[in-house]
Amino acid sequence: MKSFYLDQETGDTNLDELHNIEEITGKMELEQALWMRLKTNRGEWVFDTKFGYPWLELFRKKATRNEYKTALIETVYQEDRVQEIITAEVRGIDRENRKLKMYFEAKTTEGLIKSSGEVEF
Repeated sequence: MKSFYLDQETGDTNLDELHNIEEITGKMELEQALWMRLKTNRGEWVFDTKFGYPWLELFRKKATRNEYKTALIETVYQEDRVQEIITAEVRGIDRENRKLKMYFEAKTTEGLIKSSGEVEF
């Protein structure tokens, strides 16, 4: 699969030396696709209301770390190219600043992906 490369921090696209939008494929594209799911509030995307992570739902009910972890696993498994989740962790919940640190390791059609990051919601 091919996608435009998006900077994880700014969400901006990059231009290559010919001023074309930079594209990514393979493992990098899949990792980016997974993070796009995790950074999107479930129900936010009009074309697929099941796409994404249930940020607002969990935040409003003051969910436990285990509930955030369960939602992480469910969201990663939404991606058809994920074959097995080996590890999934929620390492930090900062309710005041609305941030969550996540880590997951998954076997995919593109190989093993180990990924972590902080998401603001």
